Amino acid sequence: MKAYYNLAQAQMALHHPNEALTSALTAYDLCLRIGDASASNISSLILRAKKEKWEHRERERVRRHNYLLKELEDALQTARQHDREHIEDALASSAISYAAAQEELEIIDEMTRQKMEDTRNFFAQCDPQTQLRVCSILVCLLLENERITDSVNRKCQIG
Repeated sequence: MKAYYNLAQAQMALHHPNEALTSALTAYDLCLRIGDASASNISSLILRAKKEKWEHRERERVRRHNYLLKELEDALQTARQHDREHIEDALASSAISYAAAQEELEIIDEMTRQKMEDTRNFFAQCDPQTQLRVCSILVCLLLENERITDSVNRKCQIG
């Protein structure tokens, strides 16, 4: 049990929360089997590993989120440029008048601007950096801690 606990601490120090969580859960399981009183220390290590694991996933998600927004904005700009070239080609071949071409270009620019604004607003509304998301993970961790502590207390009272 102690070896798994020390291993989990070392893995946390090396910023390997997934491995640390596995080691800490093994230590916790062994602790409950032998009825050791150090379950609260192990459970706090489990919570720390879960929190770090969640923070790592969140950082990765935000990185992907920002990359996706940039990719969508680039795609909208590319589509805008393609549409503008199509109108300019039609103007050059005298298929449409200069006034009609200008009107079409303004519509394309306005629609692209609106789409980009809508996309940014959508991503802003889905941004997890709001307090609600941070609070929800803290509440989950606290509830998990209560469940772990309660199961330890029950086992200690029975034994």
